[in-house]
Amino acid sequence: MPMAISPLSKTSTVTTKILSTQSTPTTSTVSATFTPTTIKMIASLKPVLSTEKTTLMNIKSQSSTTALSVSPSTITTATPQLLTTQGTPTTSTVSASFMPSIVEVCKQNINCKLPSCFCPTFDHYINKTDIPQIVYFAFDDEVQFSYKQFYDTLFHNARKNPNGCPITMTLYVSHANTDYSLVKYYYGKGNEIASHSVTHKLIKTKKSVLQEAKQQKENIVNLANIPADQVTGWRSPYLEPAGDDQVEALQSLGYKYDISHTYIELGRTAKNTKDTWPFTLDHSGWPHICQILSCPKSKHGGFWEVPINVLSDLKQSSLCAFADSCSTSPSNENEVFDYLWNNFKVNYRGNRAPFGIHLHARWFYTSHNLKGVDKFITELLRNDDVYIVSVQKMLDWMRSPTELSEIKTFKPWLCDEMAASRSVVTSSNPTTTMKSQETPSTKSQPRSLSVVQSCKQGVNCKLPSCFCPTFEHTMDRKDIPQIVYFGFDDEVQWSYKRHYDKLFLRNKRNPNGCPISMTLFVSHYNTDYNLVRYYYDKGNEIASHSVTHSLIKTRSSIQQEAKNQRDNIAKEAGIPSSSITGWRSPYLEPAGDDQVDVLKTLGYQYDVSHTYIPLGRPTNPTEDPWPFTLDYSGWPFICQILTCPKSKHKGFWEVPINVLSDPSQSNLCAFVDSCTNQPSNASQVYSYLMHNFEVNYKGNRAPFGLHLHARWFNTNHNIQGVENFIKAILSRNDVYIISIQKMLEWIKNPVKLDNITEFTPWNDRFMIMLFYIWLCFVSLPVVILADTCVQGSNCTLPDCFCNTFKHPMKTNDIPQIIYFGFDDAVNIAMSQHYKKLFTVDRKNPNGCPIGMTLYVSHAYTNYGLVKHFYDEGHEIAVHSVTHTQITTRPKILKEARQQRDNIVKYAGVPIEKITGWRSPNLATAGDHQPDILQKLGYEYDISLTYRQSVNEGADPWPFTLDYGGWPYTCQIRPCPSSKHPGFWEIPIVSLSDYKSQFPCPYVDGCYNRPDTEDQAFKYLWNNFMQNYRGNRAPLGFHMHAAWFFTKHNVRAMERFIREVLTLGDVYIVTVQKMLEWMKHPTKLSDIKNFQPWGTTVTTQTTTRMAQITKSKLKSFNKPFNEPTTVRPQMPLPVPSEKCEQGTNCRLPHCYCYSRGTPGNLRRDEIPQMVYLTFDGNINDIRKYLNVFSGRFNPNKCPASGTFFVTQFGSFRFNIKRLHSQGHEIAMRGYINRHIMNENTLVQEMERQKEDMLQTGIDDIVGWRSPELKPIGDPQFEELYKHEFSYDSSLIRSRDFYDSKVWPFTLDYGWKEQCVIPECPSLSYPGIWEFPTNPLTDYKNLYPCTYADGCMFSPPTAQDTFDFLWKNFEKHYRTNKAPFGINLRHIWFSHFFYDKNLTGLKMFLDKLAELDDVYIVPIRKIIDWMRSPTPLGNLNDFKPWQC
Repeated sequence: MPMAISPLSKTSTVTTKILSTQSTPTTSTVSATFTPTTIKMIASLKPVLSTEKTTLMNIKSQSSTTALSVSPSTITTATPQLLTTQGTPTTSTVSASFMPSIVEVCKQNINCKLPSCFCPTFDHYINKTDIPQIVYFAFDDEVQFSYKQFYDTLFHNARKNPNGCPITMTLYVSHANTDYSLVKYYYGKGNEIASHSVTHKLIKTKKSVLQEAKQQKENIVNLANIPADQVTGWRSPYLEPAGDDQVEALQSLGYKYDISHTYIELGRTAKNTKDTWPFTLDHSGWPHICQILSCPKSKHGGFWEVPINVLSDLKQSSLCAFADSCSTSPSNENEVFDYLWNNFKVNYRGNRAPFGIHLHARWFYTSHNLKGVDKFITELLRNDDVYIVSVQKMLDWMRSPTELSEIKTFKPWLCDEMAASRSVVTSSNPTTTMKSQETPSTKSQPRSLSVVQSCKQGVNCKLPSCFCPTFEHTMDRKDIPQIVYFGFDDEVQWSYKRHYDKLFLRNKRNPNGCPISMTLFVSHYNTDYNLVRYYYDKGNEIASHSVTHSLIKTRSSIQQEAKNQRDNIAKEAGIPSSSITGWRSPYLEPAGDDQVDVLKTLGYQYDVSHTYIPLGRPTNPTEDPWPFTLDYSGWPFICQILTCPKSKHKGFWEVPINVLSDPSQSNLCAFVDSCTNQPSNASQVYSYLMHNFEVNYKGNRAPFGLHLHARWFNTNHNIQGVENFIKAILSRNDVYIISIQKMLEWIKNPVKLDNITEFTPWNDRFMIMLFYIWLCFVSLPVVILADTCVQGSNCTLPDCFCNTFKHPMKTNDIPQIIYFGFDDAVNIAMSQHYKKLFTVDRKNPNGCPIGMTLYVSHAYTNYGLVKHFYDEGHEIAVHSVTHTQITTRPKILKEARQQRDNIVKYAGVPIEKITGWRSPNLATAGDHQPDILQKLGYEYDISLTYRQSVNEGADPWPFTLDYGGWPYTCQIRPCPSSKHPGFWEIPIVSLSDYKSQFPCPYVDGCYNRPDTEDQAFKYLWNNFMQNYRGNRAPLGFHMHAAWFFTKHNVRAMERFIREVLTLGDVYIVTVQKMLEWMKHPTKLSDIKNFQPWGTTVTTQTTTRMAQITKSKLKSFNKPFNEPTTVRPQMPLPVPSEKCEQGTNCRLPHCYCYSRGTPGNLRRDEIPQMVYLTFDGNINDIRKYLNVFSGRFNPNKCPASGTFFVTQFGSFRFNIKRLHSQGHEIAMRGYINRHIMNENTLVQEMERQKEDMLQTGIDDIVGWRSPELKPIGDPQFEELYKHEFSYDSSLIRSRDFYDSKVWPFTLDYGWKEQCVIPECPSLSYPGIWEFPTNPLTDYKNLYPCTYADGCMFSPPTAQDTFDFLWKNFEKHYRTNKAPFGINLRHIWFSHFFYDKNLTGLKMFLDKLAELDDVYIVPIRKIIDWMRSPTPLGNLNDFKPWQC
């Protein structure tokens, strides 16, 4: 603790207590004269914790004079030399009253001997010129993937200490947000893993130290599979120690050292100051001023303290415990370097005490910090007496000090042969950067292993099946075409389409006249397989890059990933498996011989996962190796990322990833977009690529590969630079940009440049296939039918119409038909927009009102409104009952029949008038769909999507399936492939968004959404004009309610309708009426007499609407057959009277806060409802689905859960998939952040609801606030306004845990304490609150709001089961109130948590043995609450039926 300084006078006497050898305090007075400035300076030495608790210490000095100003008569130096030299005490230059008496009792090599004891000291007993200067890097807090690029840049295996072994670091790991697979990864690389707590909270008691240090050590051992005896170090969060309690606890848990205490050298910036060495606590506690209480005071034999010796900031005006905590931060790379180098020199030129750099990886998000540290490490390693090692290895040296002359044989610092062979690339995620090996010449270095000698091209290795590893092709260089290939990794999604199209459009051609091409290494998640197919059809290669994009290091995992992803591509994109021949491992982490063995067995022909680094680059241009086969050995070069193949694999090709020199030519990069030094403009991008290209072009002409990720092009200058590069190299008549597949075809069958235009494998796929009659430069829509359909010959109207892009009628005679198709539920909110757009005074040129088609789904539909719109002349069609995925024959039969019956029964629409069907999510059932629909009496289907190629060409006309199935590319499989005579298919032709970049099947489903009315109008108008000036095929606007959530969209739609109706030849009609014209084509000149387009408004318009008021229509998202309620316009004060069920509160709309059973049912009549909720974004859902797989409730319906979805970062397809499988989708906000106010809440709700509607989900009734932090009454007012049924944000108070209450409505307000403010204070009639009842952790100590967020996480599957079962029984054995398991992503995030998932499944298996337990989502529990139904009648309870 800093000395107490009295600020009351200019002259003060400092009194300090110093411990005697018997731990008895003695008082010594030091007289010193201090100026107010000096007093202020000394007082400021007390460390300051920042509010963020990341900047931990910033000790200000107050003038350019850095030494402490004291009276020379009292103290002879400003630097307190508190400790002895080794062996015997020496006379200190400081008055003895400043020195702890430990100086007198600890005598090195007398009463304190290594390796178990080392005295506190400033000078080591070894001569400093014989001491290696140790530098250690210590990183605090979580280890997560976003930091991997930083660690890999700084600590790659090419960076070696003077003994030839890689440099290492220490990671002080806290639990939250840590990816333990990365922890294991860095441990495997030779780095130290130490402990930094579970919770990262202040830890000030022995109990909390024991708890945190024990649990985090167990986490590291169990989750990262690191031996317990290797986890020896501890650092306290915020450097706040707990004194002797801390050391005792750590020592009892097997820790060997602590690195939590700060040593502040008062004269740090002076040239001759010294840092203190690490020491053991054998003879006393912390011997220096205690900067942050509490420090140890007692002996702790053999336990090491590693002092945090502070740094001077860049201006030498402040001191910093952490390198990233200085108040004056470096502003550029050079300042970072100078800051570190100046501090390093103090130790290096001084006493050579270990120099520690303590920091947080997030500091490197500022790129110049990373570059400065990178430069600092490079400079350190130029010195042959500097070693960068972990803290653990530093202490190994402390225990057994070894002089520099012998340090290269110091065993604890040696690395085995395997570690020594780890060269430049330690991990190759997309941001990996490699430092070149500093070798004067590559000519003197062997470039390959003995395989070069054993494999003899043309002798024992012959093409096309075998090619030896080589740097020289057998063909003369001038005859070799310079091949360039682009390999793009990861997902293929629409946001990248504009990049691919800009670079690889078919107008960019190779010298043989055919288009350039690329290779896409496709991973599964977030991939749009329609796009994959699109690029395959364009002549590009599709290769495999795994399903999960995780590290794949075992035979079984490579088998599973390579097989499943090839199957995905084949199934989802319709690409023949035989065409998928290439593989790339995620992060370029191969699995050795197992990988090649499995790939070859599966039919893959090549792998492109191994990196080759030429020793002379980047300083000396060197030649790259050619692709080769593994006929005579494995990988013949240095294995950059373990494990590489070592055995023979005849006929299997390896395509080396030849690294590039970065723009500064100081680093090497496996991926174009992975260099530390990134180009800053298009010109630099061009120069960067061209420089690397010229090395090959002017050298051995080995294929030049550019490996990258499309997201790099989100920076405009990158794509512009690449486009300039492509144009430049295509101007040379000997350069070909082709796929890897085509490159290998040339290597198998080398053809000289002069003959290359005749080389068949390099001609376009369309040229090779004789089925097509056009050359490679022609691209037209392809129509393939089982038989030939000839309009007017074997296909005649009104029963048959051939698929076509050109109508038989002259274009000028065709009325331009526009139809609007609105999907999903019909409710009061939507009806207002329909009535505004489709007013009776808006008429077509024939004088009849314009019309629309409503594709009606059952849930939340108000059938009174359906009847109203039918009576006004609009078409009513079917969109399913459940709005789930309908891909089987039984389901299409059930859904199409039942929903049509619903419309007939509840809206009174005649059955013969319901002729159209649209599938939910546009997912169809193949040939089953038209077959069933036709048998049920439907006339048409409008579910299949047609997507134009780069928005060119005409739109297809509606057609019948008389001569085959769907004739175009099947966008969402399966599509019909057989004949269905007389049944109409109306293609959903994708629109082009307002930027003319991406297709939009739905008006409201564009990637680029218009931000203004003008943009929205332009979007609609441009699409209209394409048809109007083109072939005049009917133009469909397919929509959801989401479009109308934005006012400028509504205004733009009104404006659009007004404009087109002024043209005189445009008709806005229903789909039904459009088909009437298709069956009976009528010229424009006669169209006003076309009878099917005459008015059909019935006389029944007033029969329903006159009886319906807005308040009665306004239900809060309940199905049609639930009673409608009239909700008050605003929330009300909480009633003064007590809530009495059945008296002033009645079901189904009101339920009192109660522990009693609903409906007065006996306990044995009540189903025990169990609900599982999952919070966060939705990406990989396999583990979620696996939890529910094969689980059925006693009524034989599948078990299901509730997903509170964070929209940002979620994959829409997977949200739809969960929804289609019966899980409830509820909302949690667009972005995972605490919502602070009502405006933000409204924005989050509306934005997410719009996204959900675009996803095809319109039945959302539940809300949970992010972090379970409500904002009080404004939140519930918005839930009320937006017609949510329930909230699940409030947490029950600990005082009430044992009383299991049922969900209740907020008619009488919130009845408990507010655990997380703010809770509602008003009444919200009809809104259900589904509160969180926290669980008790498996040790029965602490509550857990989330089952996967307990202070003590269950360490085994059995513990997880017991934890859940004990909590479940508290409900099951009492009043059977619903039992909830709230989860986030933790148990689903990593295989380390598989034991918890196993325990969860064991729990669910046990529940399955109980015939009164139902696993249902929250909305179904509320359905039951509204209508409590005894167990014996649940099979007939409609809301729970499947």
